[in-house]
Amino acid sequence: MTSAPPATFLSLQELFAKNLPGYRRRPQQEQLAQAIELTFSQDLEENEPMHLLAEAGTGTGKSYAALIAAILASRAGDEPKRYVVATATNALLAQYVKKDLPWLEGVLGQAGIDFTWAPLKGVSNFACLAKLAERPAIANVQQLLDELAPDKDGTYHHTGDRDDVQTPIEQRTEWHLVSSTSDECPGRSKCSFGEQCFAMKHKDAAMEADIVATNMAILLTDTKIARETAGGDPEAERRHPLLGPYDGLIVDEAHELEEQATSHLGFDIKQGGLLKWADQAASFLAIHEDVDEQRQGESLAVHERVTAAVEALTRPIADHLEHDDTGAIDADFITYYADLFVTLYDALETLRTRVSKRKIADSSHVEKEQAIKDRLLTVGTNFLKGVKAVLLADPNEMVRWAEMYGHERMRIGRRWLIRAAPIDVGPYLREELWSRYPAVLMSATLSAGTGPGRFDYLARRLGLKDTAATLDVGSPFDYPKQALFFHPDSSVPAPAGKTRSEWETWLHAATLELVRAAGGGAMLLYTSRKAMNAAHDTLGSLLRADGINSFVQGGDMSVKEIADRFREDENSVLFGLRSFMTGMDFPGNTNRLVVVDKLPFAVPTDPIHKARSEAIERQGGSAFSDLVVPSMTLTLQQAFGRLIRSTEDWGAVAIMDSRLASKGYGRSIVKALPPARATTSLADVRDFFWQPDGSGLLPAA
Repeated sequence: MTSAPPATFLSLQELFAKNLPGYRRRPQQEQLAQAIELTFSQDLEENEPMHLLAEAGTGTGKSYAALIAAILASRAGDEPKRYVVATATNALLAQYVKKDLPWLEGVLGQAGIDFTWAPLKGVSNFACLAKLAERPAIANVQQLLDELAPDKDGTYHHTGDRDDVQTPIEQRTEWHLVSSTSDECPGRSKCSFGEQCFAMKHKDAAMEADIVATNMAILLTDTKIARETAGGDPEAERRHPLLGPYDGLIVDEAHELEEQATSHLGFDIKQGGLLKWADQAASFLAIHEDVDEQRQGESLAVHERVTAAVEALTRPIADHLEHDDTGAIDADFITYYADLFVTLYDALETLRTRVSKRKIADSSHVEKEQAIKDRLLTVGTNFLKGVKAVLLADPNEMVRWAEMYGHERMRIGRRWLIRAAPIDVGPYLREELWSRYPAVLMSATLSAGTGPGRFDYLARRLGLKDTAATLDVGSPFDYPKQALFFHPDSSVPAPAGKTRSEWETWLHAATLELVRAAGGGAMLLYTSRKAMNAAHDTLGSLLRADGINSFVQGGDMSVKEIADRFREDENSVLFGLRSFMTGMDFPGNTNRLVVVDKLPFAVPTDPIHKARSEAIERQGGSAFSDLVVPSMTLTLQQAFGRLIRSTEDWGAVAIMDSRLASKGYGRSIVKALPPARATTSLADVRDFFWQPDGSGLLPAA
């Protein structure tokens, strides 16, 4: 009689020990897996789903715990189920796709646990056959066409994935010319190349998989489309065009979900994009109009209407912003200039309608020209949606703001951009996700504080208050032995007001002392580009004199290139911004010192932060206590987490802000950070890194 396959994470321990030399059971991982299994075993016939907010430190093995629980749940019961795993970063998604899922597929198969899985990436990750038909102006276009070409039977064997493309192609300046964005892609049914499309074949494979690994951007885009196609009716069934129907959700790096949702559930209208689209539409019409229409110049006149309507908004927006680059747009502004937005909408609609009605002229490039037409119609539709959304957005739900970009000395001059984003993403997520599917949200940093209410901040922000169990399984790392935490005492000037200049002088001197004590291998993280550049201007030459290389974010290298260079040179120094405070992984000796210049307060004039602060105050809360401090706490926890990535890592974290000692909120932040040994003495940091005789680095105290 054949025994049934294992049905829980705990029952698989013998199998793991067989396949992993030196395997040791991890209590934190087992506790997490059991909680996820419970979440996915709910009876949803009569009850709304309950969810899990799980904090699990780096090194607990949370990805395996979550995947195995989802795989086992997909096989439980009479009907097969599907689960979606969504990450915030492509680096973590790559870990799931290239390491975790392939390994589990092989190992679990030994126990009779068969499952299917597939990655799901966005359309911009794939070469677009419609754009390639236009022979875009890139250096190696023929080589790329040859690499992607079908065989003699017309069958494509290449994935079209940018990660699989071997042809040399500049990612920042050329890839967008051979790929399509979600705003450009008309979809399979409306594209001449839809049946051969690389991205659509990739999506088809994901639709059939038991486990789909994707990113938050696709999850949120799929959710947004599903809501729109249901007409916004909360009772209507949701059809998911990207992910397909699914039964449960795992969100990894869940501390990023609010920011990701804010970005993907909003919209923007860019002056440059409008003008570019109008030019492309006019060019298309000029090619396909008959002689009489050309003589009358009807399309040219419509193009000029769009251009004039776009330019008519420039002065009001510039005047509204005055000397600032960014500023909120209130209901009064929209009402006063409503006629300009309506004029723009009408002009765009007229030009799009003209493109829609235009028949492709007889030529040998009908397929190519049809693809151009399809793309123009898709982009035009999205612009119309954006203008309409600006006019109709509820100011109690959406914040609208304008930005100026470019420079007067540039050929295009200064241009405007209008954006909008939800003030509170919680209600949207609750209606579209949490009320429909059991979800596990996990991260190394979900609790913004200490005590029983430490998960409340994220639960409120994400719409999970009272519907999610919470779990903190701790960390496998021995922080008191592996790490030292430095912050200045209250005698050091604060980085604000009249003492800021004095603090900056101290900061640069103290940072140099810390880097020299560590012998390099340092991430220096700054809360503003101005502060980062000032620090590098002061310290860069001094570090070079010490034989220490430094890399600065924002130059010619991308974030990935900087990270790779820093990883290769274990005695180098990286000057970075907030994007390096989260999602970056530098295990080993490469990163033995993390320095944060000061507390990462949100910019008070940031439109989203300002709108959220005002909403909290209107509801009787405190924006400082309920938003500012917990948000800073999570950011600093993430920054601290860049240091210790394995049980072998060691080093020091320094947050160079005396308000951690002098202010009550500062002391509460310190309590919420990992329990490393703490000091306010730079001498202690030197002693931590160096043996008494100065002969070498200490691996740990």
